[in-house]
Amino acid sequence: MKVAITGHTGRLGSALFKRFSDYEVHGFSRSNGYDISDYSKIIEDCKDCNVFINNAHYKTYQVDLLYALFELWKKEHKTIINISSISSFFYYQKNNDGYCFKSPLLGDISSVDRSVESYFIQKFCLDVAVHELAQQKENCKVMNIRPGMIHDQKIPADKLADHIHNLVTSGLNILESTIMK
Repeated sequence: MKVAITGHTGRLGSALFKRFSDYEVHGFSRSNGYDISDYSKIIEDCKDCNVFINNAHYKTYQVDLLYALFELWKKEHKTIINISSISSFFYYQKNNDGYCFKSPLLGDISSVDRSVESYFIQKFCLDVAVHELAQQKENCKVMNIRPGMIHDQKIPADKLADHIHNLVTSGLNILESTIMK
């Protein structure tokens, strides 16, 4: 099995890189000359891989990369795993002041920084893209992983990497996995 991982030098990416080290692993990060905002080089260099872990996030490029790679792989028996977030579960609710931004998992998040709100929306777009592509019934499988907080160790990155490894090697067609601590 050949595995490609974007963002392989970050907390989760490095745990994934280590967990899949029994296989041929290719890492794509800014530190080694790859940037998901220019994903054509990533797609070219991972076309022979069987599994692609779409981990790196920057604006909507994670979604763009998913669509581009799926288009290339859709007739092949390959797997694209997308790292989303439980933060993508959000909604707008009308209140006395207009609308507030809420999450069933995080509560009222109206006061969050705009860059964080943008992150929520971008991860929501990734979730929608995964569901859209999964409905196409092509050979390429897409999987969505929605972890909770990794950065403060509520979910240890190595445990999440183990979970993702188990999903990949199970042989099952799993659409989604939400991990909370």
